[in-house]
Amino acid sequence: RRHRRTNLPLWTVWLCFGFVYYGIVLSATRSEVDSTDDFSRLAVCSNFDYRGLVLGASMEYVGLPAAVVAIDYAGRVATQFVAYAAVAAGAALVACSGRLALPSGLALAAGLLARAGAGGAAGATWTHAPELYPGDEATLIRATGHGVASAWARAGAALVSATALGTRAGDGVLPGPALGAVLAAVGVIAALGAAVLPETAGGRFESSVEGENNIN
Repeated sequence: RRHRRTNLPLWTVWLCFGFVYYGIVLSATRSEVDSTDDFSRLAVCSNFDYRGLVLGASMEYVGLPAAVVAIDYAGRVATQFVAYAAVAAGAALVACSGRLALPSGLALAAGLLARAGAGGAAGATWTHAPELYPGDEATLIRATGHGVASAWARAGAALVSATALGTRAGDGVLPGPALGAVLAAVGVIAALGAAVLPETAGGRFESSVEGENNIN
């Protein structure tokens, strides 16, 4: 009960993290499936832009190191807020790219921004979560709290897979612009959830096994 004010926003952040991270990663590899009505012949045609996939994945090598550097200077909360805001901004631009007739290069840059933000958010959220559970039985509480929080990310991943992604039209698949809008909205929720979490940078990291250690 004493951790309720921490748990609710933290679980919200982790749920949203799982949703946006796996939504971005999986949407990049969506396949087009054509089939006959009686399913006697199923043809799967995967239209992969391998150059875009590699470039998108490589953006995590930008977002994660940036978060590692920022997390000790700007703090855990600010780093997460900026990372999730980047996800939201990138996804929103991708969603609006067709309506706004944005150049393909700008749309690609927006997608890369979202992927870099997701990578940075992953590291910052993972770092911040266990630091939010101090106490006399710190190790047990911290492990349980972090484990339950990360389980919400799996729930978010399952949710985006079941509702927004799939293999054929009509099977829970959102069109690209709608999916981008949903990911942007969830990214905003994650940023707001992170903003209300307590800052832990510079505090004391208690451990029932090793004693107290400074949090850098």
